Amino acid sequence: MEKPKLKYSISYGSDELLIMNEPQIYYALITLSAEGEKGYSSKIPKSLCFVVDASTSMQGEPIDIVKQSLSGIPKILDDQDTLSIVTFNDRAETIFRPTKVDKIQSISRHIAKIRAVGGTEMYQGLKRGYIQLVRTKTFRQSLSTIILLTDGQTYGDEDMCFRLIKNARSDGINIFGVGIGNEWNDEFIDELVGYAGGTSAYLSDIYKLPIVLSNLIKMAHIDSIPQVTMRFDTNSRVTLSNIFRLEREVSLLPIDNNQVCIGAIPFGSKIQLLLEFHIPSLNTDEEEVCLLNGKFINNSYKEHLKIQSYSINMKVPLTSTPKKNGIVSNEIMQSVFSISLYRMQEAARNEIRKGEINKGIRMLRNLANQLNVQGKPALASRIIEEVLFIENTQGYSTSGEKQIKYATRILSAETQVDLSNMKTKKVKLK
Repeated sequence: MEKPKLKYSISYGSDELLIMNEPQIYYALITLSAEGEKGYSSKIPKSLCFVVDASTSMQGEPIDIVKQSLSGIPKILDDQDTLSIVTFNDRAETIFRPTKVDKIQSISRHIAKIRAVGGTEMYQGLKRGYIQLVRTKTFRQSLSTIILLTDGQTYGDEDMCFRLIKNARSDGINIFGVGIGNEWNDEFIDELVGYAGGTSAYLSDIYKLPIVLSNLIKMAHIDSIPQVTMRFDTNSRVTLSNIFRLEREVSLLPIDNNQVCIGAIPFGSKIQLLLEFHIPSLNTDEEEVCLLNGKFINNSYKEHLKIQSYSINMKVPLTSTPKKNGIVSNEIMQSVFSISLYRMQEAARNEIRKGEINKGIRMLRNLANQLNVQGKPALASRIIEEVLFIENTQGYSTSGEKQIKYATRILSAETQVDLSNMKTKKVKLK
């Protein structure tokens, strides 16, 4: 089986970087794509472990729907795939040991044993799920994924969860998170899954769980280069402050010791990374500044899944004379705009949490205005409803915070603005 190939291109915010006595923000866009043999992923067995929150808060309808959804999972997996199920509350329990799908006779009687009691200790569940995957006989040949289902917040074991997922990442294990309802910690889950290149989903309607799980499983079976990671070094005068992944939605990728896990790169489609550099005042006689040196690899010790490494070198010429008609790349402007709505709601959320209610409300109203301009009146109206609620209660409604966050995250990735009629002028990116 021929190994797939990774391709990338770089667009810079401007042709030159101005030497000046004040800090600058500079953007660059990396576009990644993959090419490979059709049916590549179908030839590689998958190993999935569902790690399910079975704490007291899941009692009743939530746990019943989860159990029904899990019972149907073998029907949408390939015969060569391996399935396991772990639950956690105050402790973790293996409900269904790793079993190849073509050997599964009855899974429902195992799932029926799940009971929702006790607290939420997520680390115990993730650790047990990780062990199930690495002890699978086909682990060295499989693409392994943890799918985490939770409706609550874990307390006191967050750092242990992060360390565990980083170890799982080095073993080539991916993780997706599904947050049920409105009480789970979306910021923690986003960061957790981000370390392994995964994504999180907000599930406000528990009855949609079968669809969400089906989509996640389809993603795991798409032809792709798995677990692509960028390792890099930057110039001592340059800080790479943020990396946004632009795909089906906008994701802020966590940077960990000069590496970032991008996740799977599907064949025939593109993933873009918007890099945000903070550059201090520049007083230099050099002709150019090196923004970043690094390489793309994929996190797997499994030789048959490894691709060659691809070097990346990002340099920008320096100038002391600004151009009269300095042009910022249209593609960069489009990408920066695409994350602006998501960042606006994040900024408003932070202000309201700090008690700066009026400031947060102004930001949300501005966001609603932008959405109306872009022809998204339904979401704009929902935000105005939330603004009125915040004015009366000094805080978000139960569902409002997450609804707005996840709606703008998906919308931002879809946003395309006609910049063709905008006047060209010198722009200092901030």
